[in-house]
Amino acid sequence: MKQVTMRDVAKVAGVSVATVSYVINNNEKESIPEDTKIKVINAIEQLGYVPNLTARSLTRKKSGLIGVFIMSSDLDHAPWRLESHSKFISELVKMLYDLNYHVIIEYLGDSKKDLNIIRERALDAVFLVDINAEEVYDTASMFKVPIIIVDNFIEDTIFHKVLIDYKSAIEEGIRLLQCNSPYIVVDSENSKSIIERIYKENNDFKDKIYVVRNIDSFYKFLKDNQQRKFIIFNEFLSVLAKDHIETKNAVAVCTSGNEYLLEAYKNRIYFDNKRKAKMSVDIILDYINKRYHENKFTFIEPEKR
Repeated sequence: MKQVTMRDVAKVAGVSVATVSYVINNNEKESIPEDTKIKVINAIEQLGYVPNLTARSLTRKKSGLIGVFIMSSDLDHAPWRLESHSKFISELVKMLYDLNYHVIIEYLGDSKKDLNIIRERALDAVFLVDINAEEVYDTASMFKVPIIIVDNFIEDTIFHKVLIDYKSAIEEGIRLLQCNSPYIVVDSENSKSIIERIYKENNDFKDKIYVVRNIDSFYKFLKDNQQRKFIIFNEFLSVLAKDHIETKNAVAVCTSGNEYLLEAYKNRIYFDNKRKAKMSVDIILDYINKRYHENKFTFIEPEKR
């Protein structure tokens, strides 16, 4: 007989795998509605699911280990993505080391075999950086510890999200360009999804968001739209674009901590990765110590220059 999993329970209960995990671990401070808990419990009884008590006991002890997982499956056609988060991860690791935590960094691809090894290490908490929604839930189901999502918008109150403030950056970019409908250039579907959610009542924005999936198609897009104005998120994309557009018609948004790359641009907006890392560490420490946040969103505002 096939072993019943949390995914089976989640399907029957009509909830996320993460919600099942938190109900099983009796994490009452996550504000899970009572009727949702009842659905999960009924599904567990119906299917005869037996939680892994060994894994549950491990999560109650502090190991001094924190996992940082990053998406890697699209690095072949978008190599700049590897560098996009390097400064943030570096600051994050440095701050955690100063607090006597060891950090395990893993790049997520198609295989989960490495995560099975990591799961045995009983992590105290996990950061998921720029992970798509499907991977978030697959990964969350493997760890019964606080999980902080960075650079993705997941419609689930179980997870705390840390995001740069795209809305403030776009509004400032529009002001600098004196243009109400610039093209917004981003490097991932996650970024596009965040902006679409922010401007869900404004259909004009949905048609103005361009996701760079490979360099050749990006160059063609710029060539076809040379007379337009742009807000470009990520300095690596800004560097790729600078020889193909009039940089006076663009705003470069520094999200990766490499502002020195943007000398060609008069208009710049800057996000501080050190501040982003500090706020992320403060949040994860709160959750590790069972100080739960009612507001599940933390937005990092652009720096004033």
